[in-house]
Amino acid sequence: MSLYLVFGLDIGNVGRANASRPSTKTLLMDWNQRLSFFREVHLEFRNAFAHTGNYVLRAVKPEDLNSIIAVLIRYIPTHKFVVFGYGEFLAVLGPINRALALMPSAIVGRRWTPGIVMDINPHGGIPPTPVSDEKARFGPFAVPRIRIAWKGDILDSQEDKLDNTQREGGWGNLSDRMKKLAGGIWTARSMKSVEGIVAVARSIR
Repeated sequence: MSLYLVFGLDIGNVGRANASRPSTKTLLMDWNQRLSFFREVHLEFRNAFAHTGNYVLRAVKPEDLNSIIAVLIRYIPTHKFVVFGYGEFLAVLGPINRALALMPSAIVGRRWTPGIVMDINPHGGIPPTPVSDEKARFGPFAVPRIRIAWKGDILDSQEDKLDNTQREGGWGNLSDRMKKLAGGIWTARSMKSVEGIVAVARSIR
């Protein structure tokens, strides 16, 4: 058995409930039914974290990323996914967290939330560094397909919690910046989501 971390694009938005959006359980059941028709590569979505497109995919035997992505494109054409081998991702998670601990200088009225920007291309190299401002900072640390970043969340007037009345595009803003600079397709996640899906994968036997 081999595990893969899968990050879906444009699936859910934190703080914006949508009654017409299928539940995660419904999505995974539908996707697994579609994948069951392909006998050459046995794939199954095992679990998820939160509602923003963070999944654990299991393969009966080790598969290269190209094969997995080809199957997902064929059987789930309505969605795009960034795929990493679980072991490969785990190997860089420690260095990523250590680099993110070096927070940018504080900005009045904002709080930095750490995360990463990820390339959908399984053969992608070291991502470039987009321009930073008060809404986003891109750190110097990067590995193939991943660059660290921080989102500058707006705080309320008391500066003790986030101001949910002022939204600036969320993590999609960071992936859009990377796309404009590097081309291709990108997605971004907070480290809360990243650590969450890694913990889910760790619990799967």
